[in-house]
Amino acid sequence: ARVDPANWNPPPGSSFTVVATVNSDVRDPITISTASPLSLDDPTTQSKSLPPIRETLERMRGKWQQSGSSNQPWEQLSREQAMADLRAYLAEGIPPQALSWKINSTPQQPGRFPVKIYIPYHPPLLIDAVLGESHPPAPLEITGHDPRGIISLKIVHPRSDQKRSFWTPFAFAGHPWDAGWLALYLIVYLPVMFGLKWILGVP
Repeated sequence: ARVDPANWNPPPGSSFTVVATVNSDVRDPITISTASPLSLDDPTTQSKSLPPIRETLERMRGKWQQSGSSNQPWEQLSREQAMADLRAYLAEGIPPQALSWKINSTPQQPGRFPVKIYIPYHPPLLIDAVLGESHPPAPLEITGHDPRGIISLKIVHPRSDQKRSFWTPFAFAGHPWDAGWLALYLIVYLPVMFGLKWILGVP
């Protein structure tokens, strides 16, 4: 109850997305591994590969260089500017790329469940998915220590507009009425105030 409601764990049975940010030069498959009761929404996508962005741009640069110059000066200027921009972009390095997986969970099974992303010849990276109220919230984003492999992992929960109960005193009887924080405050504050006035003799 002391945790910010915005940071409460989603209930068991929720779906979420795991986003891996990976060095763009990685060409080996990036694989996700989940622990039961978590499961991939599409089991065929357990391993994914990054698109060969650098190779594609280098082939494009080679074709532009072989195509020769244009007779029109404005076309020549445009080609030279595009070649300069492409060379600068390749020299700076392709930014890290993101891959994502949708994960499903099983209702009535709260807990802390590890999710691992790994690439051959690189150290794996693990992040915990926490569902239900049996464990405190865990970080939703972690950073790796291998800039040539997995740079970061992030868990993204879909936004929920469902109101979370603050205090349901009659839930044991099957009445999930939420008394709210104001009712709890008054129930505690008023007896304490009048009790202290009586003890101290304050009129």
